[in-house]
Amino acid sequence: MEDKAEIIISTHSSFRKAAFYGMLYSPVIFLRYLQSHGYLKKVYSSEFVSFCCTYGYLIEVKKISKKVQPAFLIIANDHYYEPRAVFRMAQILQIKTVYVQHASVSENFPPLEYDYVFLDGQESLDKYTANDKKCNSVVFLTGSSRFDMIKTLNMNNIGKNDTVVKVGIAINLVDSTKKIEQFIYKLHTHTPQLQITIRPHPRMGISYWEQVVKKYNITGH
Repeated sequence: MEDKAEIIISTHSSFRKAAFYGMLYSPVIFLRYLQSHGYLKKVYSSEFVSFCCTYGYLIEVKKISKKVQPAFLIIANDHYYEPRAVFRMAQILQIKTVYVQHASVSENFPPLEYDYVFLDGQESLDKYTANDKKCNSVVFLTGSSRFDMIKTLNMNNIGKNDTVVKVGIAINLVDSTKKIEQFIYKLHTHTPQLQITIRPHPRMGISYWEQVVKKYNITGH
């Protein structure tokens, strides 16, 4: 069982193979780029390599899955091209799929198409089914352990003189760097009693935000 798990986890390290296989499909992606218009054309232009690698991951995952023969596949990211490719191939190979929500979602996320889904709560399910999106999955509203610490807080004490109020700011790649720093500046200037913590998305570079942390004397994770 440990050997099988190790092989599946190493799928991410197969980027070079996926990139090689994917480049074989580059003429197809380029043709789609030429035939596209507007926003879709911009997407093909900015994410050309990602589109190619998606085909490569389909090939690589098929090879790994046939070797390992997993009973099910667990995914925690439902919109990035790598896990999407893994998921699609699992569907083709009739492997049971499980999706575990790992962060907040929006109404723009793709519909739930997995066999089993574990969500943070009703709000998440409402967003996944917004805009007439269908859900054919078995859904479990299990909550999330990252919210457990909220239960230990005494909300009645917030705002009192002896209570330290902490503000966490979670940012990602689509957020405006300028607006985030302006927001931090205003918080720091007008409410100096706050303890501010900033948390960049794991895929973001942290060198710039390390400078922001030092500049405003805040903390970062």
